[in-house]
Amino acid sequence: MAKRKREATDLNAAEGGDEDDEITTATREISPAHYVFKIESFSLLSENDITMYETNDFKVGDQTWRLIIYPNGDKSNEGEDHLSLYLTVSEANPLKVDGEINATVRFFVFDQICDEYLLREGTFVPINL
Repeated sequence: MAKRKREATDLNAAEGGDEDDEITTATREISPAHYVFKIESFSLLSENDITMYETNDFKVGDQTWRLIIYPNGDKSNEGEDHLSLYLTVSEANPLKVDGEINATVRFFVFDQICDEYLLREGTFVPINL
């Protein structure tokens, strides 16, 4: 049986929502995966002059990834004075020539002071070598 692709966007669908609220529904064949990285004391990174931190490798699907965190921003990309967070392909499993990666990425960053999550979402642009 052929699979159906469905995609819908419902603007103003959230209860009490306004024109900026958007709910998107889509289907896909690949099951979702997640990776959780928790920093117990974010302020200790700055206090110990840690300008960049890389996580251990983690696998999602067929690809191995790493998170790179700049606690005070990535100054080389004009990201000073705020958190810079990158998802990168691990060097242990580099992208092959003529390889391609398609991924939808969601970062949730919990702010303990405000007791809320920041969500950053986007599509990982396909990379061809």
